[in-house]
Amino acid sequence: MEKPEIAAEIINTMPEADEVFTDGRGDTYDKGLHLMGEDGKPAMTKKGFFRKKRGGVSTIAAVDTPSEDLSFKACGSSTAEIIFIMGQSIGGQEWQPTPDERHYMSDAWTQYYKAKDVKDLPPGLIVATALISYSMPRFAKPITRNRLQRASHWLKMKLSRSYRESHSDSRHDGERKEHTGNAVSASV
Repeated sequence: MEKPEIAAEIINTMPEADEVFTDGRGDTYDKGLHLMGEDGKPAMTKKGFFRKKRGGVSTIAAVDTPSEDLSFKACGSSTAEIIFIMGQSIGGQEWQPTPDERHYMSDAWTQYYKAKDVKDLPPGLIVATALISYSMPRFAKPITRNRLQRASHWLKMKLSRSYRESHSDSRHDGERKEHTGNAVSASV
């Protein structure tokens, strides 16, 4: 064979970029784990399974797979949206991000999650964000604000009364004061 014929044969036998291979078990081909045959298709065992590479997993092929990039991007954009929602629920419409801010924040969080290898946000964070973003704007409403002020005042009164009572019952000189106001010596 001449060189142009070899090149043409290799090009014709190479798999398409979107082609997905599965073996007899239903496993999908992973170039970091499995061998590629000379014909451009995955090397198979006699039983019809992908032949694995020797010496462990290749970290070069497994670093930036599209599915991992998508999970980092999803986490990054979700975190950015959580920040924007929290900002708007606390600060109002003045905290509405511009399209550029939205893009830069999302990209920064995507890169952070990629560096830290975080592929999923904790569900508790998402639920807490939803609850806070629901309740924060309501604290600024007049009826809720009035109720919170009354509750705060009541709590301060209770705490200050219990503080006064706990400190007025004992004296430093070993005597305690009865409710009649007479000093009675403490028996030890």
